[in-house]
Amino acid sequence: MPNDHILQLASLPVRQPKIGMALLRAHAIAAVIRLSLDPTRCPDATMSRAVAVEWIRKPGNDPPSTIQCEIGWDGVPDLTNCCATFQLTWNEQDLTELAAIAVVALLIQALEGGVLERVLLVGSGGDYLVLTRRARKLDQVEISGVREDANGRATRKRLLEKADQVLTHSKVGFASVTAFTHPPGANVRSCLHFVRRRRRKRKRR
Repeated sequence: MPNDHILQLASLPVRQPKIGMALLRAHAIAAVIRLSLDPTRCPDATMSRAVAVEWIRKPGNDPPSTIQCEIGWDGVPDLTNCCATFQLTWNEQDLTELAAIAVVALLIQALEGGVLERVLLVGSGGDYLVLTRRARKLDQVEISGVREDANGRATRKRLLEKADQVLTHSKVGFASVTAFTHPPGANVRSCLHFVRRRRRKRKRR
């Protein structure tokens, strides 16, 4: 993905043809709030935000690499009014989770060619089923968000929890956590890891 390419939230219906319109209407505004208003307020004219992505690509055999992405909100409908009303409608944690889902919907399509097929029932392991580029079967993806992470520990702890969660029902899958304030500074950092269940060592007789 070119470094100068901005992933626009308004492109969700195109990038995610199955559920992208619903994501645009229900999640994009939350992402704009977390990326530009709270916890870090950007200048009024700002229309995009850099996101550092820690990525373990499928099939999960390589160490993580860090790439720089840019997420923008040019063309998101009724932006000003919705940013005000969303903060009156959703609590802090719900806003963070909605925003994280929108971020991952963009990243998993751009990096893995992933199309989110449908949401999963609570207790199924992950949040969504995703079909990635050249894949023959669906993978689960578990998504979470952290509003503020002062030292990076909360993101790492949550990522381990989400990896364990997605692997309760599958041998492999994606785990993602997006921190909207992460060191160094007040950067946005999103982890997108393809994880695999570890094989248990056989006990010697």
